[in-house]
Amino acid sequence: MQHTISLLVSLGVLIFLLLPFFMGPGGSLASASAINDVKKLEKLKQGILRRYLEEEHAMNEGDITETQWMRRKTLLSNRYIDVSKRLDFLTGGGER
Repeated sequence: MQHTISLLVSLGVLIFLLLPFFMGPGGSLASASAINDVKKLEKLKQGILRRYLEEEHAMNEGDITETQWMRRKTLLSNRYIDVSKRLDFLTGGGER
């Protein structure tokens, strides 16, 4: 019983911590592949970079654990790569 309660609390905390990544302005981290506006993608890239630096600072200050940082780092890095690829596709930067 106590194991179940702690599992539910842990799951709730995890959801709470990850929710801002997907429920930010317009859920932009989750929907970058659907954006066709180059300016919006550039802003999104800058936003992801800013968030990455904030999260790294939070880990260095001890506000989040290293495990949490690694998860967030992976998520933000993947989103940054996704946005960069989309931007590259839209601007024709991938053509040779």
